[in-house]
Amino acid sequence: MKQKIFTACLVSAACFNDHAAIAANINANATATIVAPVSIEKDTGNIHGKTSGNMSFGFISPGFAQGTAQLFSGGTAEGSNGVNITGSYGSSWLIVSGEPGTIVNISFSSGNSCTLTHESDPEKHLYLINLETESSTVTIDASGNAAFSIGGTLMVPSNALHGLYTGSYDVSFELQ
Repeated sequence: MKQKIFTACLVSAACFNDHAAIAANINANATATIVAPVSIEKDTGNIHGKTSGNMSFGFISPGFAQGTAQLFSGGTAEGSNGVNITGSYGSSWLIVSGEPGTIVNISFSSGNSCTLTHESDPEKHLYLINLETESSTVTIDASGNAAFSIGGTLMVPSNALHGLYTGSYDVSFELQ
């Protein structure tokens, strides 16, 4: 009797295993959304600033000791240790374009500083440090643009050679 019950259990188990091997098909979908490419450019039309997208410290008079000319993102400026800033100064304004609602991280691939070299004496330098933006991220608005400004602090020695100094820095962006 025990052998009949045991054989019946084995036959039942074999039947269940045969049913588990039945194959079925299902149709699944795949989707992909291509967004507008993100680009960055200078505000050459002066929509936001007044310096064609470039940072300008205007005219600087050195002070009685080494001082600074600080240009804040947004465009205001102040000097320290007698450094005076006059003329047409302004922060750098850049415009990021792309898909509305995209969040973009902003950083400086050159670090947060750069060297400015005198126009006629390449041995003379000024140092621009603490490059900054009001926020390290921007969100592209409904029109497909986001503008942001860059400021920094220029180290001005009291014996700085008069003339034009120029330098460049790199701004990087990454989608969040």
